[in-house]
Amino acid sequence: MIQAQNQLGVAASASPSPVKMEDFHGLTVRIVNPNTFPTIPLNDVAEGIGADRSGFRKLANRNHELIKDDISKVIISSSQGPMETICISRDGIIVLLSKVDYLRIKDKARREKVIDFQKWVKKTLVKEIQKQSQPLAPQTVNPFSANVSEVMGRYMEGARAASREMGVPLDLAMAKALFLAGRDLHMDLTGFARLLPAATTENYRPSIAAPTTTFTHEGYLSAEEIAMRLGGGLRGKNVNKYLRNHGFVYKNEEGMWCMTDLGAHYGKVFPYAAGSGHVGYYICWRPEVMRASGMIR
Repeated sequence: MIQAQNQLGVAASASPSPVKMEDFHGLTVRIVNPNTFPTIPLNDVAEGIGADRSGFRKLANRNHELIKDDISKVIISSSQGPMETICISRDGIIVLLSKVDYLRIKDKARREKVIDFQKWVKKTLVKEIQKQSQPLAPQTVNPFSANVSEVMGRYMEGARAASREMGVPLDLAMAKALFLAGRDLHMDLTGFARLLPAATTENYRPSIAAPTTTFTHEGYLSAEEIAMRLGGGLRGKNVNKYLRNHGFVYKNEEGMWCMTDLGAHYGKVFPYAAGSGHVGYYICWRPEVMRASGMIR
């Protein structure tokens, strides 16, 4: 993914991206780049939830900082020829739809459609992402690149060298190496960052602002997922504030969420790699934190 600039302005891809058609209750939704990093055109999301396109674009602009790593401008083929369109990833859609004020939607059917579309996006794009973890046929690898083992080995050794010589955290360096190796091999390897172990040398590494389900580790939940389990219109930021008020997390001087000693009993800090190439840390929690903190009884 290419990081967005102001007003959703990003550099478009040089050539048309592959598109796959999916059905959502009779509405055709385009999945762009289904074999690499699946995204959905912003206009298709608006139509999927029954929203006005321009109004939905304004919502995306207002929340630009939250979704800037999850949007890209791509060229796709259409009946009118190559066409530029703004696309957004699954994580970006979930974050953006969390900003929709459900209480102001008086039409119950429309309100349910928004929630239904969010669930459909998660289910549909998860299938595409899971395909990426399956072994690829040799011909799908760029024939001009070295073999996969050589490329991976070169970047992983570079990650270890960066850690030794420059003090870069090894887990973050390895997450970045996965992204760079995937770029050379024309494969999306960022999902393998989920297999990197949790941070052990420091319990207080900061999380990022809004990671959601893409980076979730087995047995752990992001704040956004906890909010979805609790329901009632809660959002990840509500969960983080609740955990802060009950002594599980705090914000450091840079305004980033960090775990307390109490929080470290229920959560872990994981490295991640995004499709944009950005790497960082985020906090995930064992489900028991909901009962331990009093969210549920």
